[in-house]
Amino acid sequence: MNKLLAVCIAAFLPACVSFEQPAAFAPDAYPGATSFDKTLNQVNIEANQARPCPLNTCQSGLPSREELARADFIDCKGYVMRKVYALQDRGVGEERLKVATFELMDKTHAVLVVDNRYVLDNLDGSIRDYAEYARFSPALHELPARLVARPAPQTAADAGGKVGTKM
Repeated sequence: MNKLLAVCIAAFLPACVSFEQPAAFAPDAYPGATSFDKTLNQVNIEANQARPCPLNTCQSGLPSREELARADFIDCKGYVMRKVYALQDRGVGEERLKVATFELMDKTHAVLVVDNRYVLDNLDGSIRDYAEYARFSPALHELPARLVARPAPQTAADAGGKVGTKM
């Protein structure tokens, strides 16, 4: 029996190592492998590192960038907006971002929904599919324009510089 095993190994081993190139798999074919998925994961992880509000009622509404910068603690609304601003800074348009609210343990919870598909939740370190939240009957809301409006780019003249001067 051992001779048969040795013969089989001797016959098949050279065939296994005779490939000129390793097997090529499309990395984008697997969940979480696209650059956009990686961006969502990075934003979710980084934003979730903020200090949570001990009473879960730190913000009365969705906070602005300035309010978040001054906040010592944030609740779910603060986490949502940290993620919104981080994604905006990475070039994701506000038309792709929505807030979903639902009741969770007798409190209203908010999460960020991207492309009506991905959910970024401060209670979960993973990106979830929106369909997984259907059991909570979430309500989707557009982001308030006053919070997502980008500041106008500053020109050299606005900054006090001289236009057309060479350095």
